[in-house]
Amino acid sequence: MKKIEKIVIQGTSGFGSIDSAFEDKVTIQEDGISYQYKPKKESELNRERKWRYQTNSPFFQLHFQGICGEIERIMMDEMCIDALDAGRIVFEVTYADKTKKKKEYFASGDDFADCFRAIRHLVPEPELVPAVLSVEEDYLEAEDE
Repeated sequence: MKKIEKIVIQGTSGFGSIDSAFEDKVTIQEDGISYQYKPKKESELNRERKWRYQTNSPFFQLHFQGICGEIERIMMDEMCIDALDAGRIVFEVTYADKTKKKKEYFASGDDFADCFRAIRHLVPEPELVPAVLSVEEDYLEAEDE
């Protein structure tokens, strides 16, 4: 298995109102994670967000390696997921030899829940969960509030 240097996960909102439509991107490397969120129509509740966290922590690096294993399974899997009302999720991996591999799905975060839950551990505490990494439990929690 080739060594992964960078993981990029891009998402778009699915079928819904233009007021909540968005594009976002999570980038993960051995030394950090970054996030960009761009609404299609910015409002007080749907604003552009951007953050970056960098570290030399061995714990972060170990966690990154575990995520690489999850990503490799997604990249090798021949899943056929095409939900008509779901957003687009694109996985792009850059390997140490600078080759890239890309997979695109029209799916919900639930289809990649184990991987997304692992990545969420790397998100800095005061930040919201990146939209592309959202799973069903996030929506259920929001309904309860």
